[in-house]
Amino acid sequence: MAKARFDPHQPPPHEQAEAVAYFGVDWPVCLADVFQDTRVIDAVTGSPFIAGVRPTRPLRFIDLRGDWPLTVGASHHINTGRKDHCRAWARALRHAWPDADGLTSVGINAGTVVTLFLPARDSLGPAPAFDRPLADESLEERLATAVESIGYDLV
Repeated sequence: MAKARFDPHQPPPHEQAEAVAYFGVDWPVCLADVFQDTRVIDAVTGSPFIAGVRPTRPLRFIDLRGDWPLTVGASHHINTGRKDHCRAWARALRHAWPDADGLTSVGINAGTVVTLFLPARDSLGPAPAFDRPLADESLEERLATAVESIGYDLV
């Protein structure tokens, strides 16, 4: 996936035995990431949803938010730098720690992003713990608070 930061798939695109999923730990980081191209959150067009998961077991993460990247020869740019470099690091980390469930990294708004790899597949359960359309009236206050914190527009 050309836009994905920590996609561990080997280029060029082809069928392979890998998987990746991205999650924000809170609403602002999710909204900031998904709507970053326009900085406008349209809660209606395309019927966007917000969903939350609750892992069924403890997850094992490689934490890219602190000093650890420096100790393995990377830098903080692993969180913000060129995505092709980050994907190469993701492939190397998957190879070095094949049992790790994923990564924690710094997101677009300095919030935490969780990237899950194939070993985490058995931790997601049969259904989301939370799943609602952004246009749901019961979410208005929470959505407005998140939008204010990231400085995006809401339509």
